[in-house]
Amino acid sequence: MYEDVPGTLSAPIAVGRGAQHATNIEHVIQALAFHGPCSQATVSRTVGLSRPSVHSIIHELEAAGKVEILPGPNRRDCAVRLVANTGRYIALDLGHELVRGMFVDLERKVSYRLAESITGSHHHTGDLAAIGKVVDGLCALSGVSLGDMTSIAVTLHAPIDWAGIVSPSTIMPNWTGLVPTEVISSYLGKDVVVENDANAAAIAEWAWGAGRGSKCFMYVKTSQGVGAGIVMSGSVMRGATGVAGEIGHIVVEPHGPLCNCGNRGCLSAVASGQALLAQFDRINDAPESLHDLVDQALADNPVASRVITEAGHHLGTVLAHVIAILGPDRVAIGGELARAGKLHLDAVKSTVIERIVHTISTGTILVHGSIDDSPSLMGGLLLAMRADGQAMSVIPDWILQQS
Repeated sequence: MYEDVPGTLSAPIAVGRGAQHATNIEHVIQALAFHGPCSQATVSRTVGLSRPSVHSIIHELEAAGKVEILPGPNRRDCAVRLVANTGRYIALDLGHELVRGMFVDLERKVSYRLAESITGSHHHTGDLAAIGKVVDGLCALSGVSLGDMTSIAVTLHAPIDWAGIVSPSTIMPNWTGLVPTEVISSYLGKDVVVENDANAAAIAEWAWGAGRGSKCFMYVKTSQGVGAGIVMSGSVMRGATGVAGEIGHIVVEPHGPLCNCGNRGCLSAVASGQALLAQFDRINDAPESLHDLVDQALADNPVASRVITEAGHHLGTVLAHVIAILGPDRVAIGGELARAGKLHLDAVKSTVIERIVHTISTGTILVHGSIDDSPSLMGGLLLAMRADGQAMSVIPDWILQQS
């Protein structure tokens, strides 16, 4: 899986010739994953190998179809990027009300997308039925049977511990105590890779987006709930229990509204999309959805602008503490609230600046996530590819453009 690929590289290990060569190849691939398209000189400096050695490995990877050499002044100074030319993958994103799916065929360069509403009971079997419909639909559109899929990845809007069990929470209570990898694999009759949605989005942004080249990167998803994924030296930081990054349950207002976790004033209780919409109960022309709320704010509706700005300040309060503890070099804000642009991000930034020691925060850059097109789904695609030993330095345009 992608999070096992370190972004900070050590010197090649002196072992047997065959094993050493394989290790050196892996280091070169890691460097290309970390830096993206870059020169062979950059790879050489990163991995500590001579330029002739790197040149030889790049030539070997090119012959195997693993890298592409882009036009440049000469072969050693032109950019090199990872490519993947084979494999048929399905990525699924299981949310509260919807399952989104994407099929990608790297050889034919085609992709399809489908979504299915989750209906029926609140039992996890309703989620499985929606997953099955999306998978069946993608197989029909692509003309590829489920058995011929290279690998499948599922991102889940719930915390998953080290044992692969969904931790007790009110986010997706119908999955609590279950092992989604086993449940979904059994239902489909096909092995799947499962990851938390915020972690998957963080992996995608680290590999392909706003976190490119970051040694300690944090992605914050601000939608119906608030969660975060942390990628440190190329590995997802999971903590002792496996569910690190649940910043939505850090208390910011001790006497604030009751949170569904039982505490008062959690970030999710005051700054999630669900919490913001709840504030409109007694106001005329209340937005019907989080998307509608953001649209109203972008149209300068004063009430919508106020609640989104306040949400940004609350998030900034939490991030000030996280930055002081972790010292990330980059934090990216994504999700539906990020669509509000500067209105939300500026509020986050101003609060972080106000609440943190200047010498600590100067090394942290706060930005919007750069993968606008379903970062969790893109993270799922990346995980599915890595399960097959594949990697790309950039997302090809044809994956983003086709549907």
